Amino acid sequence: MGGGDDKDYFTASKRTFNNVNQWFDFSQFKQTHEQAGYPLLLAWVHQLAGDSLYHRKALNVFFFLLLAQVWFAIGNQVGGRRLAFLYVYGVLLATPLWYYWIFLFKDMTIIFLQSLFILGLLRSVSHNTIVRGYGLIMISTIMTIPFRSKLAVVNLAALAGASIMRAGSRRSFMGTIMKVTVTASIILALLAVGRNPQLLGTLGVSGEHRSLDMTSMQATVEFSERSRSTQFSNVLMFPILYVIGEVAAFNPKSWEGMGGASLRGVFVIPWIYLGVPLFMNGAWMILRHKQYFAEGKYSSANTSTTNFIKPVILQRSHFLVLLMFVLIYAGVAWTSADTTRWRMPALPPMVAIAGFAWMTMNKRKRFQMLLSWGMLISISLIIYYTVLR
Repeated sequence: MGGGDDKDYFTASKRTFNNVNQWFDFSQFKQTHEQAGYPLLLAWVHQLAGDSLYHRKALNVFFFLLLAQVWFAIGNQVGGRRLAFLYVYGVLLATPLWYYWIFLFKDMTIIFLQSLFILGLLRSVSHNTIVRGYGLIMISTIMTIPFRSKLAVVNLAALAGASIMRAGSRRSFMGTIMKVTVTASIILALLAVGRNPQLLGTLGVSGEHRSLDMTSMQATVEFSERSRSTQFSNVLMFPILYVIGEVAAFNPKSWEGMGGASLRGVFVIPWIYLGVPLFMNGAWMILRHKQYFAEGKYSSANTSTTNFIKPVILQRSHFLVLLMFVLIYAGVAWTSADTTRWRMPALPPMVAIAGFAWMTMNKRKRFQMLLSWGMLISISLIIYYTVLR
């Protein structure tokens, strides 16, 4: 059970269900976990595979593969099949995610559910998929609560932000009023659930600091402030750390006792060299280069550099939703003083923005950017660890 696996999840899941009700009874884990969603999932695996740790981890692999399916749907929604396949490759090759299907943690399930929520958000800002979008938003948020209840607040903030974007678009006045009304109803309904201890208990959430009331939220923030390390106290340094993730693998000392826990830092290296520059460039293009979304069509310069199978309409609002989700999770990472586990649901949309940059840049500029960035990072690290440390 060494090497990073969570032994408490494994132990709690070793129980036998004697009737159908126990398959959906979160309360049986009340003594071991305040969030009973993941132990219950593992207990389902236990009914079929016994004490197999391998099959419990296979559940995480299953959600990882489903994650690729979700991001295919997202790519198809925002940019057609070419971008959809690019998103699939990007997610499957996003090595920071691998740590969370190799080891027994609940994070891959949360990443999958939050990606479903993003798909719902994107569908809610489109004309022909609004109903399915709101349905996915509700289902994914409710399903996330048993795993990490406070993330419902994140979803509500993202839903409110997407609604503001829709209100600012060129839509009919009555259509805007209807969408704002539906959004407000969803927010009020989820807040009512989150502030009701009995309803939360039904969803497997117990503990006085797991609800969504102001007292609980304030207690969470105060606890994080007390435990915040120096590296998470620098407001200027934090955005860099958030985008990069972590740099532990670059420290020569971290290679002296390589083990399962060390893999997390190693898996971040490809993202630092390839993902970070593409993400930063993609975010800049979304914010500043409106020609990629001019009147919903490509400009002639854009079409000549992307090698699309056919012209595709890109809506800037879709990519703004992805960027907004990343920025909201920056607040989550700051509040929780963590840029690893709590940040992971933001990694797929960061990969998606990087994929947008990959698709819209010509090969020469893309190669020059990645080469320059790689040399800059490598030289900086050599100087830091050989001279300054």
